Amino acid sequence: MKGAAEYAKRLKRFLAPLKKQRRKAEPGRPAPADREVIEELVLAILEELTDRASARAALEALRRWVVDYNDLRVTSPRELLRIMNQSLPQAREKAQRISQVLSHIFEKKNSLNINSLRDLPIREVRQFLNLLDGMTPFVSATVVRRCLGGHAIPVDEVMEKFLKDQELAPADADPTELQGFLERHVLAVDSYLFLTVVRTRALGHYRRAQARQAREAATKKAASSGAKTKRTGGKAPASRAGRAARKTKSARSSKRAAKTKSRKPTTRSSRSSR
Repeated sequence: MKGAAEYAKRLKRFLAPLKKQRRKAEPGRPAPADREVIEELVLAILEELTDRASARAALEALRRWVVDYNDLRVTSPRELLRIMNQSLPQAREKAQRISQVLSHIFEKKNSLNINSLRDLPIREVRQFLNLLDGMTPFVSATVVRRCLGGHAIPVDEVMEKFLKDQELAPADADPTELQGFLERHVLAVDSYLFLTVVRTRALGHYRRAQARQAREAATKKAASSGAKTKRTGGKAPASRAGRAARKTKSARSSKRAAKTKSRKPTTRSSRSSR
């Protein structure tokens, strides 16, 4: 990674106050998760670009609708998207990736029980995970960290953007390079607190940026709509659906008028003659 030495110094300065917090709290490194590896893998896919609580809620929604992970494997991505929280960032892509990863694991192992990965060297586990369809460096590192207790620092788009904006990483570094850089310069004993603090800040940074972009898009849309209204003499341009609805309504009115005209009126004399 270009300029790694300079960025390593910046990272060291950034870590200094965090180390003081660690000495006070001494959180250490958390023990490997006791849940199944396949469950942690799916949860990690859902966790990209969001917080763990939102990812867990999406996973629980999926688990309520399926019998087991094999049932989840054969469920279409479209159905997965319908079941889980669609407001989750990149929900459609995540549904597709869950289907890809589970299918590829089943194809290689003829099973979705991959708890045996706990008994393999970390290097072999990473090789296995990184070759799976739909896998990302973030998911691979999350599984290694949480299930195997390996030293890994997951980096997704949220973390990448925050670190680059804070000038703690070069602008041209990709997630894999950035992840390797962090794992070399953040000690395992500091990594838990580093991830807790940085990811919390990164998610706040990312959500504010997303909200700002949404406001700018809404302002631009409103300005464009106002300009169109001005060009049409103060009337908003009719949409295709609106024009079709008015045309249908006009046709119905004409039909009713024609029926009324064709009816022969009943006069008082005609009623009395009856």
